[in-house]
Amino acid sequence: MQLKRYPSRLSVKKTMKNFVNWKDSFEFLRERGILVSGFNKEDYANVGTNFYFSRKTYLDLKQRLDGENNFVKSSRYYIPNENVNDLKESLSAIVGNKFGSDDTKVILIENTDDTWEFNVTYTESKPGMISLLDETQRHISVKVNTHDSFTSLDFNLESANDHRKITEILTTLQTQNPDISFALSDIDLEKLNAQNKIALFKNFFEVLHDDWELKKINKLKVNRHSKDLKRKSNLENDLLQGINSALLGGENLIENQFIKTITKENFHFTMTSMRFDNRETPEFIDFSIEFKSRPVRFEAKITSSGEYEQTNDGFTENKKVLKKELQNSITFDFQNQFFILYKQLLNKQKEEYEELNLTDDLTLDETAASNEIYEDDDAPPS
Repeated sequence: MQLKRYPSRLSVKKTMKNFVNWKDSFEFLRERGILVSGFNKEDYANVGTNFYFSRKTYLDLKQRLDGENNFVKSSRYYIPNENVNDLKESLSAIVGNKFGSDDTKVILIENTDDTWEFNVTYTESKPGMISLLDETQRHISVKVNTHDSFTSLDFNLESANDHRKITEILTTLQTQNPDISFALSDIDLEKLNAQNKIALFKNFFEVLHDDWELKKINKLKVNRHSKDLKRKSNLENDLLQGINSALLGGENLIENQFIKTITKENFHFTMTSMRFDNRETPEFIDFSIEFKSRPVRFEAKITSSGEYEQTNDGFTENKKVLKKELQNSITFDFQNQFFILYKQLLNKQKEEYEELNLTDDLTLDETAASNEIYEDDDAPPS
């Protein structure tokens, strides 16, 4: 990372006020002997603009700007257990080599507990916010977690390009190594029919988690079925005529009569935000699952967390960011549950499809047999 030119005071103020966590602003100034008695981020921003810092100091501020989010976003791919060795072998072939215009590099890590993971580094280019060179070194750690019937490749998303980069590597491996193949999959909503798209979310709402209890559903995003996008409909009873997607807020939305009506007609869910309370402690989390379209991916994350505190007026919520390890544990556990439900619906859908085709074949065979029986003069009149 380099400094192209010194940023203006207004640029620094805007950055510290809108894009830097107040704790980072406090630490940034305190480390330079500047103590601020303030009540909000604007107070720190106003003080920060009164000093002329060195290039190194501005780079420190930029690093805080590009640092980890308080709430981690996660993503994953699924791979059959029998293909894990193929994945590891193909990754080994590119370890240590830089490739691509962004200097992508892969490193394999063998852990002491016989598990393994791989790290990916690359240079991301994007516009800077305080006149700094728009290149940032990205690091993605991919955990290879083995479950009963599948293996998951779990990784956090600190940049919108991280998911694209992992997808690119896994796709390239199989293109460059025709003899090595592994079935790579993600939770793909479009593989489910309209009924099962709704069932996937409803079934997840009914899952009993060990440590967390679902208290309410805060948000639901509904999308019109793809077949309805191609069909021009002027029905008077189309409650969202002319709308292909809508984000609805409230509480316990799954019981809302409007939601029930539109999902029976031509809409399904693509996103939800839920409030969970810990069964043993006063902690709470707001958890979101969403099917993104650009790029296409499934994303799960904790969007808010904290603790309840009892007061004279009832309970108040104190915001508190959970440790990254705990966030990952919760997120990956919830994703496991969601994936299991997805596979169950997908397999059931496949069985029903095969059964339907078999029934059609039997019907055709019976018709042919019937025609064959009455080919003589005793055939009944048509």
